[in-house]
Amino acid sequence: MKLNNIFIIEANWGAIKPPVLFHLTSKKFLPYIMKNGLLAAKSGRGIYLYATAQDARLTKTISDKDYYDLSDPVILEINTEFLDFEKMQPDNAAVGAFIKDKSIHDPLELEKYKMYKIEPLWYFALKTTKCVLYFGSVPLKAIKVL
Repeated sequence: MKLNNIFIIEANWGAIKPPVLFHLTSKKFLPYIMKNGLLAAKSGRGIYLYATAQDARLTKTISDKDYYDLSDPVILEINTEFLDFEKMQPDNAAVGAFIKDKSIHDPLELEKYKMYKIEPLWYFALKTTKCVLYFGSVPLKAIKVL
């Protein structure tokens, strides 16, 4: 398969860890978070982390309002130096929606998706859906309120 310049550059750079990721939460949770950090959920749910603050903000418009109280949203910047990238996984529902959308609308994007699959799971998730699920705790020293 012949690759265009964009694919060649991305393939050569590989999975470069981002210095920061972003999390959207409600202001009412800030006192707890600023005391304890973002703790791994006992339910097994991951912590949603986003590639950009804008990606995190978009979540407010599409989230399940019964589960997430985002009436007073706050963006947290997470320093990834304190995270274990091995505890990051793609959100399978978001990946499924991405594949369906790209396979219908843009075959070139679908080819890019196939290439991302050979990268680490966190990189694959951030490049395709702009978010990753983190199955660990985020220490307080990694958190900055925006």
